[in-house]
Amino acid sequence: MNKKQTTLKVFLLILGIYFVLWLPVLLWPEYLDTTLGFIVASPVLSIYLLSALGIPGLIQNAGACGWNFCAPSLLGWVFIVTLCLFICYLLATCISSLIRRLIVNL
Repeated sequence: MNKKQTTLKVFLLILGIYFVLWLPVLLWPEYLDTTLGFIVASPVLSIYLLSALGIPGLIQNAGACGWNFCAPSLLGWVFIVTLCLFICYLLATCISSLIRRLIVNL
């Protein structure tokens, strides 16, 4: 099997699993309060950390939303999607590399 094909298949599998892990939020909003929900939502929460570290433009109203969390801006959503895809692709590359090494060693 080709290196790029293996990586792409693993990447799509990871994205599919990530999508399935987000599905319970539609029926059970308290899912995000669980440990697994926090892990799934961590890319979304990363913009608040980066905004606090001084990167501007990731959240609306420059963070001035009273006692609530400000919603992500358009740049924030682009950042979240890019970060999530990058992490998934990096993980897929590592997993496919391990798969190829295991196949070669058999």
